[in-house]
Amino acid sequence: MSLMNDVSAPAFGPDPARALAASATALLETIDSAVTVWDGALRCLYVNASAARMLGCPAQELPGRPLAEVIGEERFRACEAERAAVLAGRTVEFESQVQGGDGLRTCRIRLLPRRHGDGRQDGFIALTDDVTEARELRESRARRHETELAIERSNDALRMLYEQTPAMLHSIDTEGRLLTVSDRWLACLGYGRDEVLGRASVDFMTPGSREAVLVEYLPRLWRAGRYDRLSLQMVRRDGTVIDVLLSSVVGRDPEGRPLRALSVIEDVTTLLDRAAQLRREQLARRELERQAAELARLASERREMLDLLAHEVRQPLNNASAAIESAGAMLADKGEQGASARLVRAQGVLSEVRRHVDNTLAVSTLLSGAPSPPEEEADIDTVLSVALAELPRAERARITITRDTAARSALMDSALVRLALRNLLGNAIRHTAPGTPVTVRISDSEAPLALFIDIIDEGGGLPPELLPRLFARGARVRHPDGRTSHGLGLFIAHRALEVQGGELRLLHSGADGTALRLVLPQGQAG
Repeated sequence: MSLMNDVSAPAFGPDPARALAASATALLETIDSAVTVWDGALRCLYVNASAARMLGCPAQELPGRPLAEVIGEERFRACEAERAAVLAGRTVEFESQVQGGDGLRTCRIRLLPRRHGDGRQDGFIALTDDVTEARELRESRARRHETELAIERSNDALRMLYEQTPAMLHSIDTEGRLLTVSDRWLACLGYGRDEVLGRASVDFMTPGSREAVLVEYLPRLWRAGRYDRLSLQMVRRDGTVIDVLLSSVVGRDPEGRPLRALSVIEDVTTLLDRAAQLRREQLARRELERQAAELARLASERREMLDLLAHEVRQPLNNASAAIESAGAMLADKGEQGASARLVRAQGVLSEVRRHVDNTLAVSTLLSGAPSPPEEEADIDTVLSVALAELPRAERARITITRDTAARSALMDSALVRLALRNLLGNAIRHTAPGTPVTVRISDSEAPLALFIDIIDEGGGLPPELLPRLFARGARVRHPDGRTSHGLGLFIAHRALEVQGGELRLLHSGADGTALRLVLPQGQAG
């Protein structure tokens, strides 16, 4: 390190120490690392050629200049802790952004205390290496490694999805050898995966099907790129034969050369077996149609009888009740208290009978009657408890009930509200991921006076194409997972509210979930 203490010494003379220092200086001028030397007052004593290039300034202009002037005030303040450490006698190493002649560079800097031969410290030596390209290379390699891992994970997931798809799938190379098979393929034919991979796909076909595939199907497939619904026969491990329809599509490389073919196989054995039963099924269908027509006629008669019951029973009961009330009033005026009391009890019996008739008619016309506001209050918590009790036990923990009202009871038809809640909560559970929370929020309003019950999930929202006909009967929709909803749940919930004078509203539907509101009118605000 003492060679650095007299870097301005001439590189000639009989003094061996001076000659060695000159050689060291010459060596420093050839290395790639930027070397600078600073005295205790933080003035530049020496810069080599690499440092001059990095700083973008001729080397002869730097000696004698202050450190803050050479590297800039901002960097000077930023490196205060490192500078204090090296001046205290410690070696410091760190990375920093350095603005040089060719732009901002990432540098690894090592600060060494500058000591004289007698051990006295005076300033420090800075060794700086440009690691911009090396760092970018490391980061690029890290990114490439992460990309490779992501591709590998994606391929693993795709392979698992392919193998576990509940359909008979296989892929073959251009020689007709099996590359992959699905679990369903193995289960249908009775083989293990190790027994079939690498074998020719025609090894699992009857002789007639094997010839058709080799002579006609494969040449046409590689030429045309796809082949749909080829009728074949395959042989199970136990020797039994199944009838299948084979559809294939070819995958090609960027130059358009075939790489592999992916095939979907449909087992139609059962369908072909049922062809012999088609006549019986047709006869059975005609019989069912006849029975359906008869049921429709009976249903029409039932509706007519209900209408007749509503007119012929309700009105006489009302008339009898009015007559009894009038007779009771007359007897009371004449002092016949005993007879009047008996008439009051009779009127109570008639009122009870009328209530039972009304309930029976309401149940009979549950979803077809005209709107009729409920006349009795029901306990809100009881209705919620009954609705929750009808959900699968394992799903009930997902339901959270919150309250924004102190109301404990409200005007409602508890049976209809329970029916609506059951359908809406069931939909929220079925169409959201397992464990996704569902909130039931109870609130109210004063203008108009109404009770609100909101069903809020955190799923992916309703399909946009469903929204214009959300509450229509039979509004079918296909979900991304392939399931089809028939639209009955929302229709029934909507009608269950509508027939008691309420309504079902869609508050929100989007990527963050869906919110539906049951509106139960509570009469006039008073």
